Amino acid sequence: MTHSPDRAGFSLLELMIATSIFAIVTVQVLGMFSTQQRTYLTQSRVVDAQEDARLVAEAMLSDLRMAGFMVPRTIGVSSTDGGNAAADALCASDPSVLNEARVSVVSARFAGAAIGATVGAGATSASIATADQDIDGDGDRDFSVGGGIILAGGTASHCARITAVSTGSISFTPATPAGFNLVNGRATPAVIYQLVGTDLKRNGLLLATGVEDVQVEFGVDTNGDGLLGGGEFPLNSLAGADLTRIRRVRLSVLTKTLRADEALAGPGRQALANRTAGTADKFRRRLGVVVAAPRNLL
Repeated sequence: MTHSPDRAGFSLLELMIATSIFAIVTVQVLGMFSTQQRTYLTQSRVVDAQEDARLVAEAMLSDLRMAGFMVPRTIGVSSTDGGNAAADALCASDPSVLNEARVSVVSARFAGAAIGATVGAGATSASIATADQDIDGDGDRDFSVGGGIILAGGTASHCARITAVSTGSISFTPATPAGFNLVNGRATPAVIYQLVGTDLKRNGLLLATGVEDVQVEFGVDTNGDGLLGGGEFPLNSLAGADLTRIRRVRLSVLTKTLRADEALAGPGRQALANRTAGTADKFRRRLGVVVAAPRNLL
């Protein structure tokens, strides 16, 4: 018995075999595309973290380069040391508050705002006469809520954000640390960088997200030989340091991807400066480091 051509076709077994092969190939192709997509997204997030670290470090460096412009060297730059468990804050004196007309006619640095009483440990305000709150003498108050303030003198220095400005007084946060003792000190308006969670803020305004750590280290030429030897760099804070001999500042900015990478197993936040490492997790991180010799402090 013969079959006519129009009745020829595949058997059920052949169809099952073809369908199985097609399914296997489809699964393999989809798996390959899925892997490539995950790899692309992971690399994209890593690139974003790297760019964030670089851009944040460069922004901080830009302010740091102007630190000390037309104000005493002792109040040009400061930081709040977070110790081994928290990020640091950075303060750099803010030249934008100075009136250009006043700058062009003076022959020496402005003296900064005189602090009228001793500032001890745990203080959240400083006595500054209303007239002294105008450091360039142009008739306008130079300190403002949300901005930074540096209080310093001798070997005591404190970096904080202004919370209130009133007649004869300026309030700030955080409080001065244990052992702080500032006598006959001076103050200046500053730009302040603070990390809140993983949000880095400049004068209280959001600058970048996904920032995990900021560390500030100083080089202080204690013996005046023009070099930074052992014990002079890196210093994690300026407590007890000669503030007229600051010669170098190193900024380390650690960013992490906004989403975890399930294929990763650690190692977690790395140790930076005097801050200890974190626990293992599945986030990828990138580090940006810049070093500056603030020209106005030399």
